[in-house]
Amino acid sequence: MNPHTRAGRQQIIQARSDIVAAQAETETARAKLREAQANRNDQEILAPFDGTVATHTAEPGEVISAGTPLVTLINLGTVYLRGFVPEGEIGRVRLGQQARVFLDSAPDTPIDAIVLRIDPEASFTPENTYFRDDRVKQVVGIKLQLKGAVGFAKPGMPADGEVITDGNQSTAQAR
Repeated sequence: MNPHTRAGRQQIIQARSDIVAAQAETETARAKLREAQANRNDQEILAPFDGTVATHTAEPGEVISAGTPLVTLINLGTVYLRGFVPEGEIGRVRLGQQARVFLDSAPDTPIDAIVLRIDPEASFTPENTYFRDDRVKQVVGIKLQLKGAVGFAKPGMPADGEVITDGNQSTAQAR
């Protein structure tokens, strides 16, 4: 066999071997890339909804244990009033009924709302009710969903509510 032919074949064999090695290196690099992307995705925190961070319990770089909440996320577009209606008036309140909420910070500006929830049973007025006469009465909890208070009403703000119980604007008070 001609020495040039033999050398050419050797070069072809070497080139094929180099191609196989390069393909193996490429596949190894792709596997490392997939692992790095998976690690990055494991470090990314996605909120279950668009909202505003109210509090955060960890600082960047801080080590925390599994299951520890990092932030408290609130949706300012779905603010509600959790109030209590005296037991004697709850029979006039229905789900979906129109209501009004008056924030202590703007008592002359009613915010439209609807009755979103009525507790299934009465309870004694919670301790944090500020009116002495109301503390010993049985009440039923209700939840009023505010309609037009985006950015105006914030969680924890004190407020009063009125459920409109008939066309004459008769109301049941929720505090």
